[in-house]
Amino acid sequence: MTAYTEELLAALVPVIPGLAESAAADRAWLASDDEPPVLDPAAFTVAEAARGLFARLRDGDTTAVPVILRLAEILEARCGTDRTVDHVIDDVLTHYPSPGEEHDDVTHALGPRLRAALDAQRDVRLSPAVESFVTGLLHAVPALERLADDTRYGYHSVVLPHLFLGEVVCRETALLTGGASIDWAGSDGAEGPDDAEDRAEQERLYLAGAADPSAEVRAVLDHIEAALGADDEVDGLIRVSFVDNLPYPGEPGEEIVGLLGPRLKAALENSRSISG
Repeated sequence: MTAYTEELLAALVPVIPGLAESAAADRAWLASDDEPPVLDPAAFTVAEAARGLFARLRDGDTTAVPVILRLAEILEARCGTDRTVDHVIDDVLTHYPSPGEEHDDVTHALGPRLRAALDAQRDVRLSPAVESFVTGLLHAVPALERLADDTRYGYHSVVLPHLFLGEVVCRETALLTGGASIDWAGSDGAEGPDDAEDRAEQERLYLAGAADPSAEVRAVLDHIEAALGADDEVDGLIRVSFVDNLPYPGEPGEEIVGLLGPRLKAALENSRSISG
């Protein structure tokens, strides 16, 4: 908690309806644990309020527009004045549409500081080595295009490699287990409409398009095994987002560990010996 985020929250209370009540509820919730709250209550409240405003905008609620515009004016004046406030601003900016997308009038209305921050956030490009690794994996296993498209981001629609490779682990373990490794929505009772939609989306991403599941798993592991050791950045990507996400003994999909090549197996052993 900082004085700067508290000041930001106080400035936004007259602008965003219900924000004071949300702030009180968030503080009570964050303080309900025995441990000190990890999150800054004021920053959390502002970020959640922005998420709600943009959800209303996407749903066609035009009354959210003047509130979003006033929010941007207040953030513009504070952008670059404090690191914690800048983190809040980054969280808010994630909800803005890119130019050319629906409702981008609120983006075009951003002041110069916020627009520069948005551009820095969205002007993402991969290094040549990482781009080559991702492209090669998609060429070797075309069924992964669904996951790649689901993790594209920014002005250049790049695949976010860490998010993508973590999703690849989920898909390959799901294929090995026939879906048993997936934490299905609604598994504790009757499925509602949202649960059924979530389940269909997970099936699309993690199970669909694999004519031969075992062959896909083998192709993924072979490509990643061959890439390991050729580039430091790619190695870090593989270790953090693939190796560290592999299932532990006793978890669904643990059989994938037995299919690892020697480089991946060594990386896994090293990772788990360090983590204890």
